[in-house]
Amino acid sequence: KVGYHRRHFRHHHVIIIIIIILIIIIIIIIIIIIIITIIIIIIFIIVIIIIIIIIIVV
Repeated sequence: KVGYHRRHFRHHHVIIIIIIILIIIIIIIIIIIIIITIIIIIIFIIVIIIIIIIIIVV
């Protein structure tokens, strides 16, 4: 009985570790997506500013 309980606890612990790892991976993916989105927005704004400057100059 004791041996089974210990094995079950260890298995449960492994599940918790897997869940934590998955959560960390999801958070990292979300952060990467946010960073990429910000970079795209910045590039888009810069391109628009350059186009406006070109239009004003020409």
